[in-house]
Amino acid sequence: MTRIRTVICVMLALLPAAGWGIYDFVTLDTNRWSLALTNYGMFGHDVVRNIPGGEWPRGSGNMYIFGAGLWMGAVCGDTYADVGYNPNSGRSELGPGDSVGGVADSAVVVYVFPHNWPAPLGRFPRAPQQRRSDQDAWCCFNDFDTTLQEHPGGRPRRSLGLQTWLTTFASTGWLARDFVYLLYEIQNQSPDTLRGIYLGIAMDPDIGGANNDYFRGYYHRWVPRGPGDSVFLDNLACTYSDTELGWDTTGTVAVMLIRTPGNHGVTTMKHFSLQSGDPAGDVKQYLALAGYDWWVSPPVYHPIDSIDRTPNDQRFLLSTGPFDLAPGQVESLVAVVIAVNTRPDRDSLRILGAAWVAESLYLAGFPLEVGEPPNSPPRETDNLLPAIAHGTLLLPGALPATVLDIAGRRVGEFQPGSNDLFRFAPGVYFLCRTDREAPHKLVITR
Repeated sequence: MTRIRTVICVMLALLPAAGWGIYDFVTLDTNRWSLALTNYGMFGHDVVRNIPGGEWPRGSGNMYIFGAGLWMGAVCGDTYADVGYNPNSGRSELGPGDSVGGVADSAVVVYVFPHNWPAPLGRFPRAPQQRRSDQDAWCCFNDFDTTLQEHPGGRPRRSLGLQTWLTTFASTGWLARDFVYLLYEIQNQSPDTLRGIYLGIAMDPDIGGANNDYFRGYYHRWVPRGPGDSVFLDNLACTYSDTELGWDTTGTVAVMLIRTPGNHGVTTMKHFSLQSGDPAGDVKQYLALAGYDWWVSPPVYHPIDSIDRTPNDQRFLLSTGPFDLAPGQVESLVAVVIAVNTRPDRDSLRILGAAWVAESLYLAGFPLEVGEPPNSPPRETDNLLPAIAHGTLLLPGALPATVLDIAGRRVGEFQPGSNDLFRFAPGVYFLCRTDREAPHKLVITR
């Protein structure tokens, strides 16, 4: 059984305060990606240590993503945006859970096969019960808690009423081992029709050092693959880097939108940098989603950025829209995170070929190929520790385990053998035996 290697010893102030559920995160680690995933709209970011959370190839120590997340914008009397990852602050404006359960619902966690999969269907009617890849994960989050919103600038805080269910897929299949798919299902739970909606993925892809990255976008491109053969791509944004000290090679990280509401495809492909300034606040973030140069007055519509050869701390945003969402209506967005061990200025065909394979595998239908790549290392085990427990916990082995809460605070100790759990409030905890052993995540329920 694959172990979820969540590295947590100290919780930083960047983690938002509890609102609608338990803030939880795991690491997707079944294929060549090691990718952090949260249940509040953010992925690819180690929220505990505020460091990069997207490593590729897994175990190499080579970090490709500092952070990423879902962005949503809509017109509701005024323009509003909800961002799952703000590259400037490292925070999310989204909160875990759904409209049921309230604060600190112990069921509101990330469910990952085979760790604690599937989510209870009685509690989450939309939760998938059958896996479609080697490591499916599922969670839900929303924008209901307006206290999480940043940069109001005197504007009234308001929720758009958007509920999101996220399912991710990762496969060890040889063709899919460098891809992680993200399927977002987004429902309007407000009483009003939301108009002018844009959905997108924003990413801060720090490849090694942050300030020597480059941007490349591919939009409406026919690329020849051989005599009489070509591939059409119009929805791929990627970042690559100069040579990194201690790395054998530096590759490319890319995001591609595969499915979009109304088959709009990519309508915006913007890049920006820490040096030039991130879009801050609802108005600028909505303008960025809609394809405007938000930093000029008046803003200029310029939806597609194709290349930036200036080394910078690059970020990019891929989005689609606009469309309307009636009360109760659900729309889906499918994105894939891709890694390729080359650069677009050296071998663009390999990168485009990888994107074509990623899209083709998804459109061909799941399940993805399930199976180990050649010469794969043996999997780790969980030492018989459960993922969810109530009443008592049997701690195997001869060593005690320190118990940490979600904020990284020491709240107790388990001794080898039987341990009473009723002195702990329901929630997510981490058990640490030694400094060298990855903590084990434990959800205590009643």
